[in-house]
Amino acid sequence: MQLLSDERRPSESRLKGRNRRTFSVSTKLTSEEFDLIMRASQGSGKAIGEWAREVLLREGNVANGRLSNEDLMTELVGVELLLMNALAPILSGERMSADWYRNLTRQVRESKHEATKGVIEKRLADRKKSHPA
Repeated sequence: MQLLSDERRPSESRLKGRNRRTFSVSTKLTSEEFDLIMRASQGSGKAIGEWAREVLLREGNVANGRLSNEDLMTELVGVELLLMNALAPILSGERMSADWYRNLTRQVRESKHEATKGVIEKRLADRKKSHPA
């Protein structure tokens, strides 16, 4: 028989590798502001507290000079676009000139933001389909 001190308590098992949250932030909102926040959290498919925590942390990171998840996602999509558009012709035996590479990187810089919006919209739509409100 295992000792109680050797077992994980139920609350510890729910932490999933993160520290326990012990601090709280509170604010007062008008009815209109609350409705806006509620719609935004519901639109993301998250509880209002979870949604608010993510927004607060995202804004805190931006204020401290850190990139947002969307900024990082944009750069990842840019790398994906570059690889897809560079590797396909190379794999079929074509040679990439310096001009071709410059044009490709320019096109990626110009299109990665719109491509990222499309990826995010698709992910959100897929999430709504698999988790209907």
